[in-house]
Amino acid sequence: MDNLTASAGEIIALALKEQINAKLIGTQTFGKGSIQTIEDFDDGASIKYTIGKRYSPSDKNIDTV
Repeated sequence: MDNLTASAGEIIALALKEQINAKLIGTQTFGKGSIQTIEDFDDGASIKYTIGKRYSPSDKNIDTV
């Protein structure tokens, strides 16, 4: 793991740590615990916005991995 590990990689790492006490090796991850979506408009513009947050099985925010 390193600062480029994000999203699904962080979810898997934290789940393994919490569920089977796996030792995580590396440096702090990117910390992307948000769920985002992109909405495209007819004029070609688009907007990306957060629609949720990811949490581990023990309710820990993924942003803190």
